[in-house]
Amino acid sequence: MAHISEETEFLERAAEIEQLALKARELIDPEARTLVQALLEEVMSLHGDCLERLLQVVETEQPSLLHRLEKEPIVNALMGLYGLHREPLKERVKDSIEKVRPYVKSHGGEVELLAVVGSMVKVRISSKGHACGLGSLQEAVEKSIYQSAPEVSEIVVEQPVPAPQLVQLR
Repeated sequence: MAHISEETEFLERAAEIEQLALKARELIDPEARTLVQALLEEVMSLHGDCLERLLQVVETEQPSLLHRLEKEPIVNALMGLYGLHREPLKERVKDSIEKVRPYVKSHGGEVELLAVVGSMVKVRISSKGHACGLGSLQEAVEKSIYQSAPEVSEIVVEQPVPAPQLVQLR
């Protein structure tokens, strides 16, 4: 399993690459901007093709190793980036919710997957405790989803509709 420092470093490096790519899009010289964009696309394509081939060889030679690699957060994130997961997005999201469910329940909450549409996930999180606890539950659910499915672009959290209160008339 990857160490926290390895995961953190990976995420920091990925964020830095994303920032550099955004800066490249802002280049004033259109020729330079086009050249940098083409270079990034070619490097990504080459890396994606190589990674896909590597995973095919591992799957053929050592299927159990591939399963283990898919559980590594850094490898999982890379597979998501290149669209190389064997398991569909919805299944990985379901699994991530099942992993975090005991934590949510231990804090008096409940979590339900409502939909996966494209790269958007919609969940319902409820808490029997105070609303302030809902924030930590939401954070835990989101972290679990992003770890299992880093290609998710958005998580929409629907709050449960409170049951209507009956008012006694006098």
